[in-house]
Amino acid sequence: MTDVSPASAASTAPLLTREQVLRALRLIERESRQLPPSTVYELLYRGRRYPPRAVAELAYRLAQANPQARWPHPAGQPTNAALEALDFTIVAKRPILAAGSAQDQGQAAEQQAEDLYTGPPPPDQAAEASAVAEPTPAYTSLPPAYTKQEALDEL
Repeated sequence: MTDVSPASAASTAPLLTREQVLRALRLIERESRQLPPSTVYELLYRGRRYPPRAVAELAYRLAQANPQARWPHPAGQPTNAALEALDFTIVAKRPILAAGSAQDQGQAAEQQAEDLYTGPPPPDQAAEASAVAEPTPAYTSLPPAYTKQEALDEL
């Protein structure tokens, strides 16, 4: 006979949903929140890198509607596994390279490629972009037409 008590059901239920983590990521971007840096792993989402435990904890706080809630898993494998189960990509953190090294130049090129397209602009920036118009030309009319006869007369 299987145990279906509320305690056992709660222990197998995931702590977060993908939508809750996405909500946390949107909040981080919208408010330009500074998160504590990760040490080994990063959550990679739309070309941007985030500390997995900090994202998971923010998502958990939002899900619990409690700003003091603590993410119950330690950093590292337990947190990464929870996020990977929600189809997020966890990658090893990039090494910090000495400026000017060959690897650093490769990393810089990779970063530039990632920065090329980050998706459509936020709605407030899109409105500003549409307000831009072509400047009006300094001239108002075309010069008078030059006829063939006038050209021949000048010869």
